[in-house]
Formats: sequence, structure tokens, C-alpha cells
Amino acid sequence: MRYGSCARSKSPAAPVYVVLNDPNLGLAKPSTSNGLLGMRMAKLIFSLLNNGNKQVSAGIEKHIDLALKYLEGGKSLVDKDPVQASEELYKAAEEAVKALAHRLALDDVLKKVGERGGWTVTELERAVLRISDKLGEWFRHSWNSAWVLHVWGFHEAKLDPDYVRRQVPDVERMVLEARKAVAYCVAFITVR
Repeated sequence: MRYGSCARSKSPAAPVYVVLNDPNLGLAKPSTSNGLLGMRMAKLIFSLLNNGNKQVSAGIEKHIDLALKYLEGGKSLVDKDPVQASEELYKAAEEAVKALAHRLALDDVLKKVGERGGWTVTELERAVLRISDKLGEWFRHSWNSAWVLHVWGFHEAKLDPDYVRRQVPDVERMVLEARKAVAYCVAFITVR
């Protein structure tokens, strides 16, 4: 099963449909009469779609959780400590990139990460370009905003709270769209 596909079980009694949230294809919205299943079932299906690889699923969830944590931390620090806010916001964007690299199966990038024992700027940049090809140029633009925060806001400590605050929507969009793109599956059952 590929990202963005839909499959139907072979059981004639109660076929199960699985629809993956693909921002490029749009989400097929089930009607409420189909009985939308809960998040636990969606997580189970997501795990199965990753060939039962709980490590991949857990890794993606970990990156999204960290991205959300860093995003909230960064937003709360903008006025108090723009230097630390800049780094938190950059880390949120970085975690969103990592989650999407796994979800979109950017195997060549992930292979290099594995060989090097961790992410480098080179792999992050390669992942951003590939993700932008799938999600749109807005993603690359948002990454560039995060990179400015990292370099000029954190390392050089040159950005004031107003500038940092203006970058928040770019980083926030990256994180929220990443969360949507990896958002478990939407599953529903139809009963004959």
C-alpha cells in the first residue's frame, strides 16, 4: 500500500476501507454514516501500513511530538528570550523535516543518515528539497525562515522579538502540515 492509496478488505461481510491523508491528492472524506473509527484503530492501521514496523511508526510520532513541543516552547519565549525562541522554533522545523522524511520514505536520505549516525545539514537540505517537490515551495520557504532563525537568531543572536515573531507562522505551518501528512490513517467501516 502506498501513501495516498485506498484499499478494501476481501471480506464480503464488512469491508474495511483505509484512506490515507495525502496533501497532494486530498483526503477522501467518509460520511458519518460509515462509522468513523477511533484514533487507536487508525494508529494500528498506520503501524500495519508501515509493514508492522513499530520502530518507524514510533520514530515518526516521536519527531512530531518533539516538533509540537519545540513549537510551543519557541512561541512562548519570543518576547522573553528571542535567542532561545529562535532555536526552539528551528528545532520544531527540523523535527518536522525528519518526520516527513520517514513518512514519505526518502530512503536515499535516510540511508545517508544511518551511515553517518545522525542528521547533518546536507541531509536536512536534501530532505527539504524532496519534501518541497511533494508539498510545494511553501515548505522550502518555511525551512529557509527556520534556518534564518537558527543562524541569525540563535548563533549570531541578532534578531529581535518582532522579527522572530514574524517567522512563527512559517514554522507553525511546517509543523502542523507535517502532523497532518503523517496523521495516522483515516479508517472507516461500511456495513452491508
